[in-house]
Amino acid sequence: MRSLSLVNRHRDQAADLQPLRIEEVQTFFAQHLSPTVLEVFPDWQGILLACEPLAISVWIVRTIEDGQQLHATTGHPALLLTDLLAQKGQDFAEAWKVLQPCLIFSHGGDEGSHEETVRKRTEEYG
Repeated sequence: MRSLSLVNRHRDQAADLQPLRIEEVQTFFAQHLSPTVLEVFPDWQGILLACEPLAISVWIVRTIEDGQQLHATTGHPALLLTDLLAQKGQDFAEAWKVLQPCLIFSHGGDEGSHEETVRKRTEEYG
C-alpha cells in the first residue's frame, strides 16, 4: 500500500487519539508517510491508501462518521484505524478477510442499508 492523500479536519473537530497508542499509530504510518506529515497534520481526518494487490483505495479514519463522510464525498470505502491496527502480525490475505466486513460506506443514496452495501462490496472485492 502507499499513501495517496490526506484530509485534514478543522481543529475544533479533532478526534481524540487517546485510545490509540501514539507509538503504534506512528509505526503504522511510518510505512506510508514521512513522519513530518503527521506532525504538520496532527488532526488528520483520513488518509487514503492505495491497496495495489486489490486495485482499490481505502480511507484510514479515526471515526465511523469520518469514514461515512469521506465515502460520501469520494466514493472510496474506509476502515477505522483501530480495526486496522488490530490486525498486526497477520499476513495481508488474512487481514483483508477480517477487515472486509469492517469497511465503512456512507448511509443514504441508492446503495441501500449499510449491511447490504458491506455485503455487496465484500462480494466485489472478495
